Amino acid sequence: MLQDGGVDALICRPLYEEGAASMDLIDRLLNGQVFNQSEDTWWQRSQTYFIRRDGEGINGVDRYFDMYKRAEMRFGPLQ
Repeated sequence: MLQDGGVDALICRPLYEEGAASMDLIDRLLNGQVFNQSEDTWWQRSQTYFIRRDGEGINGVDRYFDMYKRAEMRFGPLQ
């Protein structure tokens, strides 16, 4: 739809990056780090992105097509 011009942009929550950050925090917790000081120590706020046809990097469609292709190779095609 975005590639065909049906919409101008998509709004994206970076769930892939949020999952990776969460796993990092769990690993640090299991390895003894204490998170009882400040909420800023463990609370990770993620940015929302606008994906556009002419966008580049995190704002471009190529990055997400690449993620999809890697997931499809690992888990099989979307049913």
